[in-house]
Amino acid sequence: MKFHEEFMDYLSNKLVQRDGTIGLLTNSAGKVLKLLKAFVNYQIANKVIPPVDSSKFVVVAEETDAIYLNENELEIIY
Repeated sequence: MKFHEEFMDYLSNKLVQRDGTIGLLTNSAGKVLKLLKAFVNYQIANKVIPPVDSSKFVVVAEETDAIYLNENELEIIY
């Protein structure tokens, strides 16, 4: 759990992005953690690393609004 907390703190508060901003948004940090969990589980399944309990690694996410154009708006743009 210590690694999880420190990694999430790094992603959210210390990571310097290409544009100079600090930290990732919640859903972006959650996606990175989700990919890390998948990678670790793949390595465990292939017996590259010993089993690690990653069940407590909570993937954080915020609900977002789906914003899209309707057919009429797309037709106007076209």
